[in-house]
Amino acid sequence: MVADMLTYLRFEVGRPRADSGVDLLVASPEGRAGIIVKYRERGKFTITDIAEALDAAKSFDSGCVIVTNIPFSNAAAFFEEDARYVKHPTELVTWYGFGDNNALRHAVNNAFSGNEDG
Repeated sequence: MVADMLTYLRFEVGRPRADSGVDLLVASPEGRAGIIVKYRERGKFTITDIAEALDAAKSFDSGCVIVTNIPFSNAAAFFEEDARYVKHPTELVTWYGFGDNNALRHAVNNAFSGNEDG
């Protein structure tokens, strides 16, 4: 569903290499970004979850967006890019569906902002 919505938002969506740690690649004239999609049945998305997602994507060489369907914990909501985990712009977005498209678009565009190729 996230891939379909990104296409609807006029981003070019593709599949990354298997070892990149991201689920989707998104491209536009501004650059490219990796999308990490984390679906959960319940709970909150924690700072540990963010660190694990970014660690898995550490070989990816552009900005990333972590998209989840659950709220972020208080600590995660105030996540600041930590040099131990983050090499490129990282955006967090809770996406439940169509009503969150502006947040999704904004997060992807912000992830493009630090790309050298964009």
